[in-house]
Amino acid sequence: MKPARQIITTSPHRSVGAVHASWLQDDPIHHESFLEKGGIEILLLMPMAAHIKSQPIKLIYVSEGKERTHYPDFQVRLKDGRHIIVEVKPSVFVDEHRHKFNSCSAQLARAGIEYYVCTEKSLDAERVGRAENLRDQARRAAPSDELAELLHAVRLGGHLLIADALAQGFNPQVIGHAVGRRLLTVGPSLELSPTNRLRLMENEDGHLRCSDWIGSPPWGAHVAI
Repeated sequence: MKPARQIITTSPHRSVGAVHASWLQDDPIHHESFLEKGGIEILLLMPMAAHIKSQPIKLIYVSEGKERTHYPDFQVRLKDGRHIIVEVKPSVFVDEHRHKFNSCSAQLARAGIEYYVCTEKSLDAERVGRAENLRDQARRAAPSDELAELLHAVRLGGHLLIADALAQGFNPQVIGHAVGRRLLTVGPSLELSPTNRLRLMENEDGHLRCSDWIGSPPWGAHVAI
């Protein structure tokens, strides 16, 4: 299925491009700003995400008596078969688009689809930077034997303190590779600090919500952004 709108491929005023993560999905994920790219980096590490698509649908809503269109930034298909829609917007523009967000989120809710609006407040530069670093490590090859040993060590106890993993001689790059490829997880903080724990991805699926990873609740379930 093609995007509902032609994605901008060049622009002198903003960052456009595509994020590639071939170990998770074959097709690239397009973005039209640095903030959107940050959203992609986080979504790629969300344990429950199965596939991410750019500008997937066209929504019609009414404003001031006129029909208008909205092309949300991303659709995420979850492992359980559900879908969520994620819009990325600088916080300075949220009030301007609040009616659109209210109308479209209500429309999607009737179809059982949650609608999220992310700003730089939930996509903070530090956490996005960690996500970018993890994707960079995921792109690099890791020794298959050491990777298998790391996964086995985590599986034995259900989790493994990163400090203990390092003490056992596991290479930090192998740890980053495993987390970047979503073989293991360190939770929504994405911190590879010695005091954090490596966990099995399947254990993480059960008790964390999309909002814990995205950094904001579904639109309409909050007081303000």
